[in-house]
Amino acid sequence: MKRRLLIIIITLCCGICICRAQERFEWCVIGYAEEQFCPDNGRFNSMAVLDYAANIGLWKGGTLQFEGLSVAKEHKLNYMSDDIVIYTNLECEANPFSIGVLGLSQQIGPVKLFAGIRNLYPDFFNEREFLYFIGSSHVLHPVLWRNYDIPSAPTSAMMAMAEWQINDQFVLKTTFYNAQTADRPSRQFRLGGGLRNLTSLTRDDGMRKSTAGATVGPDFYGGHGLAMYLTHIEHFNERLEAFLEASHFFGKEGNSCRNYLGIGSIYNFNGKNLLGACANLTGFRSHDDNCYQMEFNYARVIGPVMLQPILSMLHRYGNWHTMAFLRLTIELSSKQS
Repeated sequence: MKRRLLIIIITLCCGICICRAQERFEWCVIGYAEEQFCPDNGRFNSMAVLDYAANIGLWKGGTLQFEGLSVAKEHKLNYMSDDIVIYTNLECEANPFSIGVLGLSQQIGPVKLFAGIRNLYPDFFNEREFLYFIGSSHVLHPVLWRNYDIPSAPTSAMMAMAEWQINDQFVLKTTFYNAQTADRPSRQFRLGGGLRNLTSLTRDDGMRKSTAGATVGPDFYGGHGLAMYLTHIEHFNERLEAFLEASHFFGKEGNSCRNYLGIGSIYNFNGKNLLGACANLTGFRSHDDNCYQMEFNYARVIGPVMLQPILSMLHRYGNWHTMAFLRLTIELSSKQS
């Protein structure tokens, strides 16, 4: 019954709004196909993810936002490795449909408001410099997702969010979200578990970026700090981008993941060929649990298509583990000419 009601609501809203605002309709579809191989155990896996989104202008500053996610895979979750660190940011359960975003946003001067269902990844943790890396630790650091129940794709939650562009450099974001996150429409509309808050203040001058944040819930409290330094070196049509990222958790003693440090670089050849390498350290309360990870990445971009062979290596408990990937990404949108 809930699914039928959801389909009816979406259909009516889309039908009415498209008729009134065809010029304000934007859409985007991103498809991922990934082959995975683990030399340590000889296992193969295949998975595909389809991410589709639409924004429909309703009135001045008002927008209806929708994003859906569909996941298909050959084997179950953690088939390739059951390690605490996830090798690829596509790793999740197979799911024919989950709601990433469904709600209304309103722009009022420098303030943007949203109410509805949403995942927080694109708002708090999406950085352009990490689009070419597949490691799940970048930006959404283990310091965050291991200490907080944060709705990040494919999960989402009911929430209200505000974003204030204070000036050219400072942005303040805060959200109150339902503590019950889910990846199925039948559970994404449920309320329960109380409210949780995630707030961050970010300063970005184009070269250096730093974020301070805090989260509060009915059964926990905590704070986090993120710092990132970016540098760009351009020579003719080539560009080198280097980054340093770090975070630390300030909170109650029950949480085990305390620190994160990452470093890496991307060498861009005319925007069509890119070479990337990065390394990161995840620090736990017990030093024996510390994890080191390295990733080597090449990307070939041809219009809306990107092909990436990737090698990932992880060191934990005195052993090295290796994973190889081949990822194909296709992105189509209304903004493309």
